[in-house]
Amino acid sequence: MLRPSSILTLFLMSVSLSTAAAQQPTTLNQCTGTHQADLNACAKAQLNHSNKQLLQIYQEIIKNYRHNPLLLNRLKESQKAWSHYRDAQLRLLYPQPSDYATVFPLCSAQYLTKLTQERITVLKQWLLGKPEGDVCAGSIRIIRRI
Repeated sequence: MLRPSSILTLFLMSVSLSTAAAQQPTTLNQCTGTHQADLNACAKAQLNHSNKQLLQIYQEIIKNYRHNPLLLNRLKESQKAWSHYRDAQLRLLYPQPSDYATVFPLCSAQYLTKLTQERITVLKQWLLGKPEGDVCAGSIRIIRRI
């Protein structure tokens, strides 16, 4: 038979584990918590994760296309323009951040994560390639079938 202190310990461990799991969402906008600060921190963590993914993809493109300096210059231009676009879109959506009080960190991080995931999808094309026969692939490498 379990002692009351053992039951309490097991209960606290299960609450701790479920709280930790709740703070690690599997998809965008699935932050859960009971306090705004928890939600803000979770959304920020999602944004940081997306930013790391974007950086990894960007660096992989640079590595794969290192023999194409013109493409790399265009990639850098594109990334800089996208960064300005992302920031401008955030300012458009939330022109006066103070109007949104404590939810602004949550909402802005979620929106930036969404935009970053869209950018990741676009850039992945240069890593995945296009099928042979796509005459509009441009600088995206063609995957040749054997």
